[in-house]
Amino acid sequence: MQNNNPIINRIIYFTLSSLLGAVFIFSGYIKLYPIEAFELNFIDVGIANWFTAPIIARLLIGLEIGLGLLLLLQFQHRKFTLKAVTGLLVFFTLYLIFAIIKDGNSGNCGCFGTYLEMTPLQSIAKNVVMIGFAMLLWYMNINVKWRYTLAVWIASVSISAALPFILNPPDFYMAQYVTEGKAGYTLPLTLLTDKDFNNDSLISKLKKGKHIVAFLSATCPHCKIAGLKLHIMHNQHPTWNIQFIVAGNKNYLSQFWEETKGEDVPHIYFPSDNFVKLSGPEVPVIMAIDNGVVKKKFSHINLKDTDLLPYVTP
Repeated sequence: MQNNNPIINRIIYFTLSSLLGAVFIFSGYIKLYPIEAFELNFIDVGIANWFTAPIIARLLIGLEIGLGLLLLLQFQHRKFTLKAVTGLLVFFTLYLIFAIIKDGNSGNCGCFGTYLEMTPLQSIAKNVVMIGFAMLLWYMNINVKWRYTLAVWIASVSISAALPFILNPPDFYMAQYVTEGKAGYTLPLTLLTDKDFNNDSLISKLKKGKHIVAFLSATCPHCKIAGLKLHIMHNQHPTWNIQFIVAGNKNYLSQFWEETKGEDVPHIYFPSDNFVKLSGPEVPVIMAIDNGVVKKKFSHINLKDTDLLPYVTP
């Protein structure tokens, strides 16, 4: 219920509006580092492709930051801002419901990037609370009058739209400058079998035909991004031969599979000293092999299915 004291009402209104605005700005900013996981969500649900996802992700982050800024400024709340805030929260909630139907209430929804992990159901509860705050602000109906309204609009839209592209520009060409390592050598696949692990059947499989082999660590954030990308490609191209070879602390495996959704991709857990002899000193390593010969190594940065296509088809 609204207090009869206008000063207290304004303090309450300013506090709620500032909290809501801060959450929107924080939510947008934190998705930028790393942004790849947020981008991949749009590809995974089929509403973007490998080329459009970086643009869509940054525009949506810009919208979040822009609405947060308008909330902090208390700018045209009833006319626009609170309607847009509620609409965006409803959109996110419907997306999360779709995600639960599709994949269950598992993994990180990405609402706060990889910094603060939340399940889809937890994020829905958060959205409901934020919608409640927006409705309370609407009910309190305290207007702040601004001069130069058009100038504020132009400045707010320009800053919020440009900021994600400035802070984390979509570098479509970065991957070609990454040192991808030597190729044209026979991968010593026999190292996959040692005193603790017998992977003879996998060795025989990889020696024949074309395969994409990814060496990943369960504790490496970049490996999780690479794994999620390859999981999406595996779903989109089920005839491709993709193989995960995973090392790292076994206690983190369940979280690794939750975040990459990649347990459906053929994989082995191989925490052996031979892992580094095969992968090299850094992970993730994604390589295309043909009859056991390494044809090319790829960076996970901006990796697209079209990059792998020449190495997986006859």
